[in-house]
Amino acid sequence: LHREGATILLITHDMRLVAEYAPRTAVMRAGEILVDGNTRAIFGQAELLHSAGLELPQITELARRLSLPGTPLNVDEFSEFYRTRMNAD
Repeated sequence: LHREGATILLITHDMRLVAEYAPRTAVMRAGEILVDGNTRAIFGQAELLHSAGLELPQITELARRLSLPGTPLNVDEFSEFYRTRMNAD
């Protein structure tokens, strides 16, 4: 439906689901919007998500802890970021 132009509103605490399907994300805390924008950019702000009681998807958190460049949202992206880093070293 989204590819056909329909707007879909998804409300969830499952950040893996958000990473997989949502190109745009709004994060709320106590009824207030903290940030609204590109999902990848928002997932690059782990502290902001944590302040809202949310956790990064596991693969995104692993990349952050390994200090990989960028913000991978799924395993395929993680693999590409990791290969790029290993080839640079």
